[in-house]
Amino acid sequence: LGAAGTGLFIKYILPYDWSFSMCMTLGSVLAATDPVAVVALLKAVGASAKLTMVITGESLLNDGTAMVLFTIFFDVARSDPYSAIDVVEFFARMVFVSALLGTFIGGIACYWMQKASSRHSESDIIVQLAISLCCAYLSFFLGESTIKTSGILTTVASGLILAWRVWPVIVDHSAMEHVWHAIEYLGNTLIFSLAGVLTRRACFSRAINRREYFYLFILYFGVVIIRGVMMLLAYPLLTRLSDYGATPRECAFMVWGGLRG
Repeated sequence: LGAAGTGLFIKYILPYDWSFSMCMTLGSVLAATDPVAVVALLKAVGASAKLTMVITGESLLNDGTAMVLFTIFFDVARSDPYSAIDVVEFFARMVFVSALLGTFIGGIACYWMQKASSRHSESDIIVQLAISLCCAYLSFFLGESTIKTSGILTTVASGLILAWRVWPVIVDHSAMEHVWHAIEYLGNTLIFSLAGVLTRRACFSRAINRREYFYLFILYFGVVIIRGVMMLLAYPLLTRLSDYGATPRECAFMVWGGLRG
């Protein structure tokens, strides 16, 4: 919904003569949320873990779905032919095959980590850390490069399996959390540093004039309004979730908290 709404906004509101496929390509990019700063702020102020989990979970699924939509519309924009059957087959491979592959890899990782779960062995926590790292990177590599499916969704699926089954057998929960928090910090720092360099090149290009900055602000407010409409439409469903039901204040926060990467 967010990608479609943003793509239509770009097509019919902004004064660019872009094709529908190109507008949907940009809409797919802008539809994915990036809650790194928001989640850090929620943890700093001691907000509810439920709200943090909902925002983080949305981002994980959005990244994979947005990448699938981006690939389809980008190929169409390059004049690569896509029939209705091709689109259905592509979605099935990207979504269902990714979930099955991630579940399989996560299951194998769970089995190995259960075999190395002795709390009296100093090396078992090292083994478990190594298995969790291999599970994450092998999931993405096998899904993206070998099976030709969505590496993001494959990694998310394997991570969900680990979180569901393996947490009780972790030898040292503190060590596992600290290692992955350090990896998360380093990854985010690298990504945002590269994003800053690339953004500087784009913003100070001779092809960009003052009018483009004005349209950028219009696009920003349009994206926020589209997200607000999405949350309004999804509000009845969000309030009926048994464990993660959202209040009106939380939904309003998620509208502003859905930052774009």
